[in-house]
Amino acid sequence: FRNLLVIFQFSISAAMLVSVGVIATQLYSALNANSGYDTKNIVYLIDDKLTLDKGTLNSLKQKITDIPGVLATSKTMPMLPGSLSEFKPVYTSTQKSTDAVPITLAFINDVDEIKLLNISLIAGKSFVPPSDDGNKPNVIINEQAVKFFGYASAIDAIGMTLNINISGTENTPATIIGVTSRLQLGDLNKPSSPLILMRSPEGWSFEAGTLGIRLAEDVDRAAAISQAKDICKKFIGAIPRGEIWLQSMVEDQYKSQILIAKFAYTFAALAVFISCLGLYGLASFAAEKRTKEIGLRKVHGASIKDIVGLLLWQFTKPIALANLIAWPIALYVINHWLENFSLRIDLWFWGPVYCLLAGALAIAIAWLTVGGQAYLVACAKPVVALREE
Repeated sequence: FRNLLVIFQFSISAAMLVSVGVIATQLYSALNANSGYDTKNIVYLIDDKLTLDKGTLNSLKQKITDIPGVLATSKTMPMLPGSLSEFKPVYTSTQKSTDAVPITLAFINDVDEIKLLNISLIAGKSFVPPSDDGNKPNVIINEQAVKFFGYASAIDAIGMTLNINISGTENTPATIIGVTSRLQLGDLNKPSSPLILMRSPEGWSFEAGTLGIRLAEDVDRAAAISQAKDICKKFIGAIPRGEIWLQSMVEDQYKSQILIAKFAYTFAALAVFISCLGLYGLASFAAEKRTKEIGLRKVHGASIKDIVGLLLWQFTKPIALANLIAWPIALYVINHWLENFSLRIDLWFWGPVYCLLAGALAIAIAWLTVGGQAYLVACAKPVVALREE
């Protein structure tokens, strides 16, 4: 019965240890996944008064960009990039309109937004202001779209035409001017898909009262933002009332998973602590019951090392069995949790890694818990152990 208690307690502990290991790795992977744009060090300043005309807005952006440590400034929306994207029917110049398939279309209201998000191009060029190219309906596609449309390479896609049904009534021929590396906008939990970036047909759009500012890694954030707000005050007569970091929006997408992780970490620590207490009590009880046996072993030449090893082995066997029971259960449950993510870690790699680590940690905890008690018993004089009650 005592062995069953050890097995039960450490089965729970081992399962929790495996789970928290996989959870921590998955969350780190999700929050640092390569979505094709950089979410870190971007702050949004929000105020309705930032709805400025083109000339005033350009002056404001330039003043803020001139602040030391500011890498880019752009008009944007106060939300995760691509949140307002839509599916639009698209077909290539070699296809018929009946071949059109829905593709994600995201509008770029400010050409500097590409630089703000640090979206890299592997071919072609980025957008320019409408006045520089006659407001042509040019587009940039991602690497996934190159394969989807059947182009041989990113370079081969440059200059090709896509027919996009934007209005719902007629198709707009758009020229591909650039290709990004792998890029995923919008919900990061959704599978990666082909994407088309298009400058807003009206050119510049100033309805959203939000400025996005990208800061350098080593800049004093507080000082740079304070200077940017002071500049905004000179242009709009008030300090922007809102401030939000893009990285916090990314983390909000995984809010429920992060909450689950915190509970898992807490219960794992609690399970290990309770297991240690139970194991210590069982070790003390076992050592007391075997006091005379230990005394006889010492009389017959057993060393302290032999006796400590004997007691440790007594508890190592049920703990090892507990891990063998816990591993498949933990992997089965955690595999279902991983279904919440489109970009999942390889459970066949990380699962065995954390199973072995959990097993080693469980045995190490047991040895540390039992070892001290075993050593005290092993060091006792045989005459005390063999004394008549």
